[in-house]
Amino acid sequence: MTSAAAPLSISVIVPTRNTRDLTLRCLATLAASTQAPAEIFLVDDGSGDGTSEAVRAAYPHTRILEHRESRGFTASINAAWPLATGAIVLLLNSDTEVDPQALARIAAAFARDPQLGVAGATLWHPHGGRQWSAGREPTPLWLLVMASGLSAALGRVPGWRRVRPESQAHGDAAWVPATAMAIRREVQTAIGMFDPEFALYAQDLDYCFRARTAGWRIAQLHDVDVVHIGGATVMGRTRPATTAASADGASGLRQDPVALFGDLAKWLGKARDPQKARRACRALRAGCRVRIAARQVLRFGRRGTARSAWDRETDRYRAALAAIDDC
Repeated sequence: MTSAAAPLSISVIVPTRNTRDLTLRCLATLAASTQAPAEIFLVDDGSGDGTSEAVRAAYPHTRILEHRESRGFTASINAAWPLATGAIVLLLNSDTEVDPQALARIAAAFARDPQLGVAGATLWHPHGGRQWSAGREPTPLWLLVMASGLSAALGRVPGWRRVRPESQAHGDAAWVPATAMAIRREVQTAIGMFDPEFALYAQDLDYCFRARTAGWRIAQLHDVDVVHIGGATVMGRTRPATTAASADGASGLRQDPVALFGDLAKWLGKARDPQKARRACRALRAGCRVRIAARQVLRFGRRGTARSAWDRETDRYRAALAAIDDC
């Protein structure tokens, strides 16, 4: 009688900046996993809240890399990635909490399908609602709707999510967010790591398209559950709240529109032929102009400090539009 093959090993990378308590909660859920990680890397991107010290005390086996000054999400991931020894590398935002079965199910999915190169988890809000977890290739219409803020408004319309669900119902995805992204070691060997040109956003979009071009499958794993608090790590300047697909058009910016639209413009120039890139960039700029115009109208419903905060946010969208003016 032969014994079952050993499960594929998983290295975990958690970038963090000033999210000490969330990071400790994330590591606590990893400690409760039914399949133990081969290793956990914490990349402290210039935190000033004692994150590294707290992790050393609570989880002494965690391998900690510290940046004296912030280098950003992409650089943090790329700093730890070459050190990982697992057959799979799992990237996790510091404001995530993984289900106890998640790592075992990730390993099983990659073992079943040798062509699976990159996989994303099914993401959940803390209150139980689904978050966006996988997507198709961005189109000019998608960019227009996202940049205008209409996507956030439509998401609140009853029944809309039956038309445009947050998850892939079946088949392959074009890309999955780096909020909770698992990558096979052979993919990294073949195509490298994240492109450092993308400061805060779109590195996951870019990576998935590079992997697909190299012949690997991209998929969302529906049985791998990860709670994502959302918005927490961007406040610490580590990572966007979720993805480009969920930019908040209301108030209280959950994402930095200058970085978001700028990185999307970089990706469009890199990933598409010039004619398609121009059409997509026009859609991105048009959506941004629509959002600015709408915010100008909506500001009159606000008074005092609320209006001042609203105007500051509108100025960020004006700066974003200026940043992509020549894309």
